Amino acid sequence: GASSAWDVLDDPETVFPVVMDPSGSGSQTYAVRVTQDFTKYNSDIGSTSKLGYNGWTSPYYKSRMYHQFKWHTHGGVPVPAERIVSAKFEYLQTHSPQHSCSDTDFGPTVKVQFHYVIDSSTTWSNQPDAHPGIGSVTNDYAVGHKDYCGNTHTQTWNVSSMVLAERYKYPTRTTVTVGIRSNDETDKNGWREYKYSSAKLTITYEAQPPAPTELTVSPLIPGQGMVTNASGVDLS
Repeated sequence: GASSAWDVLDDPETVFPVVMDPSGSGSQTYAVRVTQDFTKYNSDIGSTSKLGYNGWTSPYYKSRMYHQFKWHTHGGVPVPAERIVSAKFEYLQTHSPQHSCSDTDFGPTVKVQFHYVIDSSTTWSNQPDAHPGIGSVTNDYAVGHKDYCGNTHTQTWNVSSMVLAERYKYPTRTTVTVGIRSNDETDKNGWREYKYSSAKLTITYEAQPPAPTELTVSPLIPGQGMVTNASGVDLS
């Protein structure tokens, strides 16, 4: 928050220049929901994203989600891997099958990984491959049945190592595609629903501090203090 930032600036032990880590969420460019029976694109998905194995209501099918985001830029330049501090993917879960609202580890986990681009030709039989060597992250949370619990939960996946690997391996890409699926698509207990518009990929990175100009240092004379001016630091 703002108060913590001012505390840092007022701390006598703070060494300048101070670099505050900014963060940015890439805007979504495209989204696809693919199932074994149908495909939905962008606004056709509606307000609810669904994934896992729907073994609860006929016709039964498997469903996966893909969200594509623009890579974040700073000053008009894509943020490079060297400046990335951390990254997370967030999705607001609204439904899981169990009626026990406290059984939050119910069913299999949900897996997140990065893929090649998606477009209007993406279907169950034509899905983008996962980027090799990037890895995946799972998260275990079950919010409870929407008709019995009515709860929501912002599920968060720590994708820091994945984003770093992605940026080092694909430094010129302008988008990143996040694929989300149940980690066990044979288990109907892994069925999950999310608020479609809540998908968010956030990257925290180091801003490049401005380089000092005309910086001069004179021999330090005992008893004299340090004086700063617009052109640098004068210790004379």
